[in-house]
Amino acid sequence: MQIHATVMGLVVASFVAVHAQQPAPSSKEPSSQRASTLSPADREFITQAATDGQKEIALAQLAEQKGVSPSVKALAERIHKDHMQADQELKTLAQSKSVALPAAGDHKAEIAKLEKDAHFDHTYASLMVTDHKKAIALFERASNSKDADVKMFADKTLPALREHLKLAQEATSMKTSTTDRPSGSSPAGTSGTPGTAKPGTAKPGEQSSPSPK
Repeated sequence: MQIHATVMGLVVASFVAVHAQQPAPSSKEPSSQRASTLSPADREFITQAATDGQKEIALAQLAEQKGVSPSVKALAERIHKDHMQADQELKTLAQSKSVALPAAGDHKAEIAKLEKDAHFDHTYASLMVTDHKKAIALFERASNSKDADVKMFADKTLPALREHLKLAQEATSMKTSTTDRPSGSSPAGTSGTPGTAKPGTAKPGEQSSPSPK
């Protein structure tokens, strides 16, 4: 009986030793598997944000050249700078998640239409209000993502988008610039038909008649 117990003890000890040498399963998944778990909504967010961002950069470059009012120029410069930075961060995010970004969109038609607009400043600012309301909604949804990297990017970008919206709304409330005024309108602070003298004033070369007492 003692010999049998000794043999059994040796068998158990050998079994424990063999399993102790086997590496414990890793709790971390390979990066390829982590990328494959990205939800369809997150993938759509990344591609949509990239497309929209390229459009904002193209329109901002136009507004930097063609804008007249200081508020519109400042808005365009801020949008250009912030979206360029976000675009680089988004490319890094997409690469880490194995998401293929769409090719740079062709915004020539939209740029040409805006460039010919007689009220460029107001039209551009109004367009930025509309675009950034949509962008904020898109990024707010992404900020609830279960993917930590997607959520971090959305949370980081949202403050800049909200600031862009605020600046665009302020730009649309500005008075129409002199170059953006419809033809035929009188400059601010003047009234009446051009070339007519106000009552009590004399035309060039004439003396004004005394006012009746």
